[in-house]
This record gives sequence, C-alpha cells and structure tokens, in this order.
Amino acid sequence: MFRTEQLPPEQRFECWLDFTAREFWRVHGTSDHKHHFRASARVLDLGLMRVAALSSQSMESGRTLPLIRQADPDVYLLKLFLRGSGKVWHENHRTDVQPGGFLLLDSSLPYRFQLSDHNGLAETLVVQVPRGQLALPSGQIDRPISMPFHSRDGVGAVFHSYLVELMKQADDYGGTANNALSTATLHLLNAMFGQWLDGPYEYDDQPGALLAQIHLFIEQRLGDPGLTPDVIAATHQISTRHLHRIFRHEGVGIAGWIRRRRLENCRRDLTDPQLRSQSVHGIAKRWGFSDGAHFSRLFRTTFGMPPGAYRRSALRPDGGRGLSSH
Repeated sequence: MFRTEQLPPEQRFECWLDFTAREFWRVHGTSDHKHHFRASARVLDLGLMRVAALSSQSMESGRTLPLIRQADPDVYLLKLFLRGSGKVWHENHRTDVQPGGFLLLDSSLPYRFQLSDHNGLAETLVVQVPRGQLALPSGQIDRPISMPFHSRDGVGAVFHSYLVELMKQADDYGGTANNALSTATLHLLNAMFGQWLDGPYEYDDQPGALLAQIHLFIEQRLGDPGLTPDVIAATHQISTRHLHRIFRHEGVGIAGWIRRRRLENCRRDLTDPQLRSQSVHGIAKRWGFSDGAHFSRLFRTTFGMPPGAYRRSALRPDGGRGLSSH
C-alpha cells in the first residue's frame, strides 16, 4: 500500500507522479493541492496485467508525444470511476466520465486529463492490460473512450463487483492464484468489449487465448537468460515455427517481445528510489541480461541514453523531466 501521507508534504505530489510512472506510465502533472497532496494506491500485479485501487485529490495530468517516445509500454488502461469525475482531451475531442463510468486510455496516444474529487478523494479502480490481449480490431481505439457501460447494471455491474472483491483480498494471492485471476480478468474484459462491439466473444476459441498464456509464461520468467523460443514452444506444445508465426501477427517477433519487456522492467527498477542502492548491472542481470555491455547498448538505443545516466536523471528532484524523448 502506497500512501503520500507517509512522506514530507513538499515531496508528496512528485512522489505520486513517480509512483504512477513506475506502475503504469509517465505523465506530467499539477494540482492545486500539490504542497500537501493526499493519495493512496494498492496495486495487484497479476503478471500479465495490473489491477489497482487508487484514490487522490483533484489533479491535472498529461501524456505528451515526447513522453510516449521516451517510453511506451504498449498497454491499455481501463478506469472505473467510483467517486469523483474525469475529463479527458485528445486533439479537439473531449470526453466526460461520471461516477460509475468507464474510461479507456491507450499508452500510445497523447491526452490531457482532469480528475475532480468533489470535495473529497476521487476513487478509481484501474486495469492495465497489454494492447494485444484485448479483442479489439486494429485501429479501433484512436482516442480516449468513455465506455457505454455503468457500474450499476449489466456487464458493467458484473465487472465492478469482480474488481471490488478482487482488491479486497489483494494481499492473499500469489502463484497459481495469480495465473487464474489474470485469465479470469481477461475473460471478463474481453466479454465486456465484445458486448460493446456488439459481437460474440468466445475466448477459448480464439488464437488470443494461447497468446495470453504465452505472454504470462514469459512475464514470469523474464529473469531467466535461458528463456528461448524453443523452450517457450516446447512448454506450450507447439512448434517453434508456429510460435514465430503467432508473434508475427502481433507485429513484433518473439525475441523482440522478450527484449522489450526486459528493458521496460529494467527501466522501471532504475527509476525506483527504493532500488537506488542496487547496481545497474544487478538490475540488468535480474531481468535476464547477463552481458552488461550488450544491455547498455540496447538500453541506450531504446531510451536515448545509457542506463546510469537515465537513472541519475530520473531520480533528480525534478522527477526526471530532463529525460531524453528519443
């Protein structure tokens, strides 16, 4: 459980921005309450996805093209508003979300977001899921979308109840339970999107079911340098050729997917103040990079600067706003 009240008042808002950057994606932000900002978060990491219960005072945030170029986790974020309301702008389009409503954001799209607490703390439940795991046609999401569901009825009520109960027991899960919960959450998400698109959704009959299993298998073993396409294919009882074909349809090769996820985890740990004492090499090794020079080259190519410089910039008092937008 993360609470800003545990921090000195002048550090709370910047630490909240850093926390959400590590758990989801980085945004620029401001708040009328920034000198005594109150917020809290409980995050449930299910491997393939994250579910979180967030509460905070009113604030404004924005995701810009430079931030997207700097680091894009290629995920969707679905927000369910329990208390408070939101407004989001993308280009010339504005979307309003009231309590009980759902908002879908794409990490690859710039936006400006305003969260209103209505004289209290705004509360949201959020689900972060890799883009390729949702049953959405290519190009379907080209702006932030207020979903046509409400938490009081229909499929929205089912998903709301599920998320609330899931987070109540968030400290009790692990291992096999996390795998099952990840699959169940994905089932419900895709069922909801299937209804939105006015079409049937049969998860087990889609190639995405196998892909979801493979993604989860990879996430749980990113630190293993022996994680190879042959091992992944054998574990899932398919040929290596078929595995490569599945990932070609995703627009990235299997090796590229593994490399990107490892780099993203390294980037997250390098920007975590609590891991400041751990060496760059130690973090790289934990995520499967045994060759330090190779890791440094990959990191610089991906994020625009060497890992040590990236870490120093990210942990500066200004929250890393000088980071390269490469």
